[in-house]
This record gives sequence, C-alpha cells and structure tokens, in this order.
Amino acid sequence: MALFSTMVVSVIAAVTSPIQGVISISEGDTGVAIAGLEVAITGAMSGIAPARNIAMTVVVAATIATLATGAALLFLGHFKLGRLIRYVPFR
Repeated sequence: MALFSTMVVSVIAAVTSPIQGVISISEGDTGVAIAGLEVAITGAMSGIAPARNIAMTVVVAATIATLATGAALLFLGHFKLGRLIRYVPFR
C-alpha cells in the first residue's frame, strides 16, 4: 500500500504541479499512526470476534482514517489555510 500510494502521489504531483521537476514522497510516520489504531482495535476485539471480522474492521478503520485526513488536508488547501500548520507540533 505504501509503494502504491507513493507512486500515485508522485504521478499526481508531477502532472499537476506548476513547478517543473517537483518530487514528492509519502511519509512513513503515518504508517505508525495507522499501526497504533490497528493494535488498539485488535486488542479490544480479540476473544470477542472472529479473526475475519477483526481484519475487516482494521481495514475499514484505516480507510476511514485515511479519507478523513485527506479531506482535512483538502479543506486546508482549498481555503488556503496552510498557515495554520505552524500550530501543529512536530513530535
């Protein structure tokens, strides 16, 4: 999934960017956040639900988290609110 998303982001950036020769990559830190979400879901559902249901729940939760993040970033970009990023801590 990480390789595919990097490819998609790179192609979109190369095709749509007004800056010639732009290079973009996806961050690896987001994978850690999604992994934390998966661990929490698996821990809460283990022993209660079958493994198949746990796997489907993890995939749906990761998809929703990814779409919500994308929607928030699209909102910030559309309304030119990039200056608000300075209030987000680095670590």
